[in-house]
Amino acid sequence: MLRAYFDDAWDDEVFVISGFLATAEEWAQFSDDWKRALDTPPRADLFVMNDAVNMQGEFRFSRESDRDEKISMLEKIIFKYKPQEVFTMIPLHEFRKLFASSELPAMASRLKRRYVKMMVDPYYHALCPIVSGLSSY
Repeated sequence: MLRAYFDDAWDDEVFVISGFLATAEEWAQFSDDWKRALDTPPRADLFVMNDAVNMQGEFRFSRESDRDEKISMLEKIIFKYKPQEVFTMIPLHEFRKLFASSELPAMASRLKRRYVKMMVDPYYHALCPIVSGLSSY
């Protein structure tokens, strides 16, 4: 059985969904090593890269050198297990331009509101190729 874990991130320029794919057995071993790394002082309950970069969340009371060591430990675990990386990116400027020039706003009155919301959400468009790619994998 395969398992995948994903997260999303965005700023004004790009929307990204990325994650890793591995067997359930590999994830079990990976998770044990990951937990041991998080439990290594300074301890963290979870790892959020954005928090680490900005010294927030679990890292708000850490020294930068401790944060860098934690990131290095976690990175070594990823390289040890080599899960299959899966990601998709949407350049938001082009995405917004595409929908601004489409007939979608005019069609909105004929479509159910939730479908219009879904069509203009980059999350939906980023997730579709991931699901499609994973199903063929």
